[in-house]
Amino acid sequence: MKKCKRYAIGSLAYGVALLCTSCGDLYSPNTEYFFVSSEHKEWLMDTDTYEEFSLSDSQAFTEYFQLTSEWEAFNSSRSSSGLFGLKDREYKEYEVIQQVFRSQLDQRFSIHLEGAEPPDGQILKIRLDNNYCHYDLLHKKLISIRTDAGRRPDSEYIDNKLVEYPLLSFARVHDTMKINEVEYHDVLEFVHADFKDQWEESTIVSVSIAKEVGLIQYKLHGGRVFNRVVE
Repeated sequence: MKKCKRYAIGSLAYGVALLCTSCGDLYSPNTEYFFVSSEHKEWLMDTDTYEEFSLSDSQAFTEYFQLTSEWEAFNSSRSSSGLFGLKDREYKEYEVIQQVFRSQLDQRFSIHLEGAEPPDGQILKIRLDNNYCHYDLLHKKLISIRTDAGRRPDSEYIDNKLVEYPLLSFARVHDTMKINEVEYHDVLEFVHADFKDQWEESTIVSVSIAKEVGLIQYKLHGGRVFNRVVE
């Protein structure tokens, strides 16, 4: 994938961050950077090739998506120790990359990647309309979903105690998936199975993405299936 042009702004931000942390603070903070790995960046769409794409259903209704934004930044965290918390500062910067597409129906599709500090896994977040799936790329598991019906994580801390929840929704990896006579490789499918009592015919129940290609299929509870159109 050609990333030099697309991530130039992010690289500039990275340089500014280095400059600020080296000369803009009285106590010269120690900063660690946690980047999204090259392997995991393959889940981003190659927007030099796929700046626009479309999906259609069996009734020949076509939905057209177009890239609206693409950016890279860093999320920061800081911890301090010493007198008045002014000494021994530690800074941590986590790389974040996002691509956002919108369709003529004003439906939003986005791919979001976040760096992480080991042993935590780097996170892939997929959004289609108001459906969100958060996937741990290291441990290969779905860790959170959010829909119009609500949000459900697989676990969270309550009063400093880890509480685990049984997520019915899940993610599965396909080596290949054939759609409209095209075989896609390295496909990640998110299957929604929570909040079924609140589903409507238009509720999205499955979303599939392929490395570098992006959204290739989604399914609605009412039976409609939208498949990637070969341009």
